[in-house]
Amino acid sequence: MPVEIAAALAVGCPTILKGSEEAPSSAVQIVEAVVPVGVVNLLFGDPAPISEALLASPEIELVSFTGSTAV
Repeated sequence: MPVEIAAALAVGCPTILKGSEEAPSSAVQIVEAVVPVGVVNLLFGDPAPISEALLASPEIELVSFTGSTAV
């Protein structure tokens, strides 16, 4: 489990994981391993509109990126 997700869960915050389109099964396995259901929410899709929507949302308090410099 990525450290960002573990830290958020440790303090009781629900999380959203934007999975990679190139390796979706790894994100699915991470989410399926988390109990209870609904604590980690999984998104797939075009990264630009998803990122714009998450960054613009007043309900999102923190955004953390893990990946290449393109991210």
